[in-house]
Amino acid sequence: MAVLEHSKDRDIFRSQAKQSFLALALTAFCLSVNQTSAATPPAKGPYGPKQVASPLSLSLSKNLKYVTANQDLGIEEYRLPNGLTVLLANRKTTPVVTVNMVFRVGSRNEAVGYTGSTHFLEHMMFKGTHKHDPLKQTGLDDVLKQVGGVNNATTSYDRTNYYEVVPKNAVELCIELEADRMRGLLLRDSDRKAEMTVVRNELERGEDEPNSLLETQMFATAFREHPYHHPVIGWRSDVEGVPTARLRQFYNDFYHPDNATLIVAGDFDKNKILAMVEKYFGPIPRASNPYPAVYTTEPAQEGERRFIVSRGKEQPRVWVGFHVPEGKNAATYPLDILSTVLGGDSRKSSRLYKRLIETGLCSEANAFNFTLRDPGLFIVEATVAPQKDPRAVEAAILSEVDKLTKAPITEQELSLAKSALSKRFRLSLSDTMGLVQSVTEGIAVADWKWWAKYPDEINKVTAENSEQLAAKFFKSSNRTVGYYLPKDYELKTTPLLAGEDGEGAEKKVEPVLAQTSDSEKVDVPKTGIPTNNAAPAKPEKKILADVAENTSWVSRIERYKLPNGMTVLLGRLPKASPNSKLRGTVAISGKIRAGDYFTSQDRAPLPEVLGDLLSCGTEDLTKEEVSRQLDEIGTSLDFENGTYFQEFDTEVAAEDLPHILALVSKEIRQPRLSQSDLDLTKHIIESQIHDKTTDTSEVSGLALMRALYKPGSVFHPPTFDEQLAQLKQISRDDVVAYHKKHFIPANMTMAIIGDFDPDEARAALDKYFGDWQGGAQEAISVEASVVNAAAAKEAPMVHRLAEKSNVDIAIGRPIALSMKDKEYLPAFIGNAILGYDSFACRLAPVRDRLGLTYGISSRIADASYRYSPWAIDLSVNPENVKPALKAVHTIVDEFVKKGITPTEMKSEKAHLTGVYQVSLRSLKAISRRLTEYEQVGIELSYLDSFGDRVKKVSIEQVNQAIGKYFDLKAAATSIAGDVDEKTIK
Repeated sequence: MAVLEHSKDRDIFRSQAKQSFLALALTAFCLSVNQTSAATPPAKGPYGPKQVASPLSLSLSKNLKYVTANQDLGIEEYRLPNGLTVLLANRKTTPVVTVNMVFRVGSRNEAVGYTGSTHFLEHMMFKGTHKHDPLKQTGLDDVLKQVGGVNNATTSYDRTNYYEVVPKNAVELCIELEADRMRGLLLRDSDRKAEMTVVRNELERGEDEPNSLLETQMFATAFREHPYHHPVIGWRSDVEGVPTARLRQFYNDFYHPDNATLIVAGDFDKNKILAMVEKYFGPIPRASNPYPAVYTTEPAQEGERRFIVSRGKEQPRVWVGFHVPEGKNAATYPLDILSTVLGGDSRKSSRLYKRLIETGLCSEANAFNFTLRDPGLFIVEATVAPQKDPRAVEAAILSEVDKLTKAPITEQELSLAKSALSKRFRLSLSDTMGLVQSVTEGIAVADWKWWAKYPDEINKVTAENSEQLAAKFFKSSNRTVGYYLPKDYELKTTPLLAGEDGEGAEKKVEPVLAQTSDSEKVDVPKTGIPTNNAAPAKPEKKILADVAENTSWVSRIERYKLPNGMTVLLGRLPKASPNSKLRGTVAISGKIRAGDYFTSQDRAPLPEVLGDLLSCGTEDLTKEEVSRQLDEIGTSLDFENGTYFQEFDTEVAAEDLPHILALVSKEIRQPRLSQSDLDLTKHIIESQIHDKTTDTSEVSGLALMRALYKPGSVFHPPTFDEQLAQLKQISRDDVVAYHKKHFIPANMTMAIIGDFDPDEARAALDKYFGDWQGGAQEAISVEASVVNAAAAKEAPMVHRLAEKSNVDIAIGRPIALSMKDKEYLPAFIGNAILGYDSFACRLAPVRDRLGLTYGISSRIADASYRYSPWAIDLSVNPENVKPALKAVHTIVDEFVKKGITPTEMKSEKAHLTGVYQVSLRSLKAISRRLTEYEQVGIELSYLDSFGDRVKKVSIEQVNQAIGKYFDLKAAATSIAGDVDEKTIK
């Protein structure tokens, strides 16, 4: 689902595989809320809205009125006379607060001539008010930098939201900022002109992504009259041509308190928050005119529609979509059950996995229900495996969908789907980010109270009504089928039949402007430069800093070793919602010294292969049985390979801790590692490598790493062709031997954080891991000899990828720093001042003033050990490569020559301290940080004392580190896109 973000690299609400509402709600991604009608009576289950009387303490004034509350979910609703709805969710787990403003306006409210205005206006909301003006260094990003934390905005079909996540003592600033820009936006024409090229670059990035192209064209084809026809980002000519006056009219039409909901979630004093809300929002009047209505409805489709997007060289894709009712319709719940039963590549017990993945037809597949304010789409998507026929994939998809219309799903499937969705809803409550974004989507579609009833409504679904709805909606006349095919690809089977469109319903369309989902882009731009963890959102860069005032993390953490050498870290924290009758949740993270560092150069893909195989069953459980057990407890358990470590993290309800520990033990200690699963895994990875060969970020990143490091180094990856050749050579004996050698207890660290009984946890760990045996911990050491010093003397490397709309640029050099080195903190501070993100940093003018890029940042890729790369990443239009390179070099050269100012130093110390507090906002984040520190040898006391260390860093130390590590004379440059060497001369 298209959720466009404001190019800050701050995507906390990242999108993953689109699934049912609950899977999306759990992970706080682009979800669609499923609710009943307003006439539905309050549910009787544990999540049903419980009306409570307004206590005297809530009646702070005659203006701010208490409305209702849900005690189990810990949410209270209030309203101001001007119509502003306020939702409070008190969560005491960590000293962090999320402030989120939702406006009920999205691309649904646009028409031809100003499509994309909602998203464009979202960008303009960061360009300044009279009080907070970036041109005077008082802009929103400037003032938020003083307190740390993260902020961003997203736009979708039915809503726009703006959020800040900050240490709890900065919440008033966030409330003041949101009130200020609700009606105080400057909307300068000069800002619009500069931002247009930024938005256009965002659009160009989406044009290079097959799934974005398909989503855009699927909606454009399935919807012919309703505004869902238009992509969220808009059509190119509208983005380029919309006048400032039209954006101002849009702002005046929709940005008022009675069209908005303010959500505050985290650790706060309720009475103080309510007073702040009244102080800043109370004086703002409600809208003086009615809100423009959306009265266009989509007529029933009268025949199958088809389209083909022909572009690029990526693997073919097949999408099949069916019209379904609006999200608040009762049909949503059975449809969510059906999407869960169909499942996809991440659920190995699901129908699509068995039909598409296990047979080798596809490398990826998913079913998801787009629940929107107006009738939406139920979509099945699949990526075709190499040498497989897209027509065969389409036939398989239609066959599986057709089965749903002819026979009820099994009772086991129904029970597992209900359990998975209900447990995931509960797990979403532990993370304020997941909670806030889930409620945001509920507001977009209907109301937060409908969202609150989701588990109770999902448990009412029967196999029979699921079959009835499938038969009603999954008809050929209600279907749209779309293909993404590489340029010049020819289908080998018979022509398509005519559909609603008449003659040859196979309608070939030119590449369309993508409805890009920023939230699916982890980095801006993406690069192939390795990081030790799965690339997190920008604000979660690995840092060591202070923690909340009066909070001692060390006193909460118990560290011990099992007799076999496995390290355990236990931390009991209170449940997120103290007043709920339900127990809290528990996060488990693990790191094992078994990453790329430990494999040979002629078997580079081996660790990745093993990591994928770990979730393919155990000695006594098939992969389907493992998948079903995970569904029962509503979680997932996947392993990810990194530079040095294999790692995993998961979260479960407190009562399920013994169950998940048993599964973790079996997958780590006794994986099945069958030949058939090995063959299938290699087939899937082969497809992924093929797609990387035409990905501008992957191509530029891989080339940079190969230039910076010598062969034999963990940082020197094989070429894509070499990876494919090596992949074919990997045998089951290779996998078994690698597992036996490196998956040993001394190489393993596990952290368990949350609401659990420590004695019970220790007993379970001893039961499931106590008899695990192995050798001594394997050492990791990276020497200077891995660096290719000659790379900096070479001209920029240019890799032409024809017909790409976007160019990715990576500029980097190895640096001899690890997190344990004395110079690390000074370098880290210096790097943050240079390019922590695209805003309020030295590199910001490349985006803000020059409009050359959608996003630019600098980063130390992985400081677990020395000699990892420091890099600057940016994406640009092909015509802007040369001016962008010139701008970057000018800024960095001056930065290295003159250093930083005392003002910058003071600001960045405060910023990084706040960001660290925010980075520990969830149980998973805490558990991941603990395993990282333990594995790389950082004392856990840093969690409490490192703020003092930051404060002690001097400006002289920072300037010295800048000169030593960030001089571009020692850097190499890699460029990938539709450019050639002449472009940059």
